[in-house]
Amino acid sequence: MLNGSMHLWMGLRITLFALLINISATTYSLFISEDNSSAIGLLLLNALTINGSIHWFLWSVTWYERQFISFERAQRYMDLSPEPGYVDYCKSDNWTDE
Repeated sequence: MLNGSMHLWMGLRITLFALLINISATTYSLFISEDNSSAIGLLLLNALTINGSIHWFLWSVTWYERQFISFERAQRYMDLSPEPGYVDYCKSDNWTDE
């Protein structure tokens, strides 16, 4: 439940940010710019695809961060000293028979 709510909250924020960019680009192209129409069309095309680009960027950043966290977690487990009972068990000859 919490994970789905978090995705909805983040998706809404990203969409609102993309909407702000689209409104700014549209306002610029309609009222401020006196450039040629091909540059305005390219600006609007890129502004409309910004939502998917932001979603993809944030997904890839979080995926790489999770991979680094799992690597750090494995590194910390490797650095732990073994428990005394385990060390004594490994020194005996019984552990190779299993």
